[in-house]
Formats: sequence, C-alpha cells, structure tokens
Amino acid sequence: MAAPEPRSPTIWTVPENHLIRVLAGAIEQRWPLTASRRGRDWLITITSPDGTSWAAEGPDLFKAPRALRRVLDPLGVRLGVNGARRDA
Repeated sequence: MAAPEPRSPTIWTVPENHLIRVLAGAIEQRWPLTASRRGRDWLITITSPDGTSWAAEGPDLFKAPRALRRVLDPLGVRLGVNGARRDA
C-alpha cells in the first residue's frame, strides 16, 4: 500500500465580531463589525441598527477599513477604528 501524499494544512479562520463606535450624522452609536477572510483578502462588514449592511475587502486589516470608509464617508458615517482614520 502506497504512503498517502502529503497535503497542505487547512487554515480555518473564524469571523471576528466587534462592536465599534460609529458617528452617523450627529448620533454616536455602537455597530457590529465583522472581519473574516475571503480567500487571501480580508472582508469587513458593518451593520447599522436598522439592518443595513456595507462591506469592503482588502489585502490586510489596514486597507479593508479604508475601503469601507470610502463607501461610508459620503453617507456621513464615521468609523471609530484606527485603520479608518483620514490621516492613517
């Protein structure tokens, strides 16, 4: 009987959920943000209290929040995470 061929290990990532501060208009709230992997990229999703969700992806957890910020800025939604700062 031949020896089994070696296989690459499977790396599982579990989505991480965080409540982050969000300034929507003049109202500060905490919204759930989920970070998960999509292939080699990171996918982050944020959901407002009314159930509306927005998502963006990037090659790391610095660029993904910046991509999400580009979607949310025109809507007047500001994220309270360092990677999403305007001067980051």
